[in-house]
Amino acid sequence: MASDRSRLWILCAGLFLGTVLLYAPTAWYGFIGYDDPLYVENAHAREGLSFANVLWAFTLGPERAGNYHPVTWLSHMLDFSLAGARPGFHHAHNALLHATAAVTLLLVLYRATGALWASAAIAALFAWHPLHVQSVAWVAERKDVLSGLLFFLTLAAYVHYARRQTVGWYLSLLVLAAAALLAKPMLVTLPFVLLLLDYWPLRRQERWPRLIVEKLPLVAMAIAMSVLTVLAQGKSGAIRTTENLPLVVRLANVPVSCVRYLYLTAWPLDLAIFYPYRAWSAATVAASMALLLIITGLALWQRRRRPYLIVGWLIFLGMLLPVIGIVQVGEQSIADRYTYLPLIGIFIMLVFLMAEWRQDVFNSCVAVVLVGSFVIAAWQVRFWQSDLVLFGRALAVTENNYIAHGYVGKALAARRDNDAALAHYDQAIALKPGYWEVHYNRGNLLLRAGRLDEAIASYRRAVEIKDDHADAWNNLGIALATQEKLVEAEQSLARASAAAPDRADITANLARVRARLSRSN
Repeated sequence: MASDRSRLWILCAGLFLGTVLLYAPTAWYGFIGYDDPLYVENAHAREGLSFANVLWAFTLGPERAGNYHPVTWLSHMLDFSLAGARPGFHHAHNALLHATAAVTLLLVLYRATGALWASAAIAALFAWHPLHVQSVAWVAERKDVLSGLLFFLTLAAYVHYARRQTVGWYLSLLVLAAAALLAKPMLVTLPFVLLLLDYWPLRRQERWPRLIVEKLPLVAMAIAMSVLTVLAQGKSGAIRTTENLPLVVRLANVPVSCVRYLYLTAWPLDLAIFYPYRAWSAATVAASMALLLIITGLALWQRRRRPYLIVGWLIFLGMLLPVIGIVQVGEQSIADRYTYLPLIGIFIMLVFLMAEWRQDVFNSCVAVVLVGSFVIAAWQVRFWQSDLVLFGRALAVTENNYIAHGYVGKALAARRDNDAALAHYDQAIALKPGYWEVHYNRGNLLLRAGRLDEAIASYRRAVEIKDDHADAWNNLGIALATQEKLVEAEQSLARASAAAPDRADITANLARVRARLSRSN
């Protein structure tokens, strides 16, 4: 037992240090333009922790980022309190949370199963799998690594409660579960996961009605969090309507997405920050459904002899359910970050199945898989160094990626490579005519180049699509005023002021145009 404990702490130290080493390069990376500004340019987050900002996080914060995750907002505020806007600190915080989460997972699995080497292998796969790079290297995905750590701490409290049945551990479970939900609402499936753990590895002997009753407070929290999240996403416009994305398309994407996640787990090379929707053939959908049913059938068939198969499989499917796209949030068809916790189920299946082999074969296979994962993950990390590299990679491994074209164009515009930037903007618009941000960015480039007529046309298209965008109305007004179209300029700046009444720059622009109009009359 003493030797096992020594090995455990050595493995924990190695896992932690290896994970920090893997993500160390991100400490020299900056923020990216996709979603990071929602957090790092937010006035409340930049002010740091204060009573007023904590109150804001628990009330108005969701309107900013389309999610209700106040604990995540507090984490970002802490970063600004400690280090200001230095990107390296924000990246390092993500890496440390991820490394700590991996160690906590190792400890929880060992406590629950007693299988030291299998637990270590699962935790290392979680820490070093390339699909998880997105969650760690992207500052905006702090909610993933933070909720992951809180989720594993919740599991630790539950394992202790299941063994000891004390009120103290049950209350700890509820507090940690609430914190995890407030970090990322995706954890609404927590009660379901705990029931699976009751079956294996905890093998609790209580009757199922009792096991279900003790989860009811967690179910109530999950329902409340679901309501708050839908309200927040509805306010921000993040939820896609059936008109924009028909339900039949979403349902067809569900089985295909699950299979795509399995494929990327086994072959994590062509990873991208954004995967656009694709039209899947009926044959592809049917084949995907058949594969999922076959795996489910095999896991059920082996449920007595190898219960970890059905438990791992249902953890994977169950934890994916909130983000599988039936209620579509955002434009993506799949996302690497959605696998951050669900993949633990697949790792449990694979590692415990391999653990039945001869020890030397198991060790060799695990070593090859872990070394391969680490190397590929390190290779993936380097793509996060800048928008140009990151979205350029997305263009290289996906098709019809209008988001990637838009951000490559923006990065090139920042470098004053106007012709190349315009080519990417035009490609993005050809793929997605309603992509208002590209129309706006295209207008900015053309305005800077002095091509006023073209800039005005781009701004008009942007506000036609999104009529409450203050910056687009403001810049349209500036362009019109430059052409001495003062009446139209005044109207545009008035719309900008109505959309952002607290913006001093817009108010000043409007006052100047009105003064010019007054003099001309």
